[in-house]
Amino acid sequence: MMNYPNFELRINTDNYKVRLGIYDGREAFIATVDFDSAGKSPFLWTNNPQMIHVLTHFCETKWALARDFPSELPVESLVSV
Repeated sequence: MMNYPNFELRINTDNYKVRLGIYDGREAFIATVDFDSAGKSPFLWTNNPQMIHVLTHFCETKWALARDFPSELPVESLVSV
C-alpha cells in the first residue's frame, strides 16, 4: 500500500485505547469497553450531529499529532499493542 500516492501511514505512540468508526460523516460507532475483540465490546451507535463533530475533531487531532511512518521501514515492522 505504501506504493500508492494517496496512501499515508502515520504512527501514534500514546496508549490511549479508542475504538471508533465514523461512517459517511453521519454515523459513528464507539466501543464502550476495551475487550480484545470489537465484536464482544458493548458499543454506542449514534447519528447525533454534535457527537459526530466531536469524534471527527478527535480523529483529526490525533492524525495531526501522529508522526509520519519512516519510509525506510517495512510496514511489517509495526507491532500491534
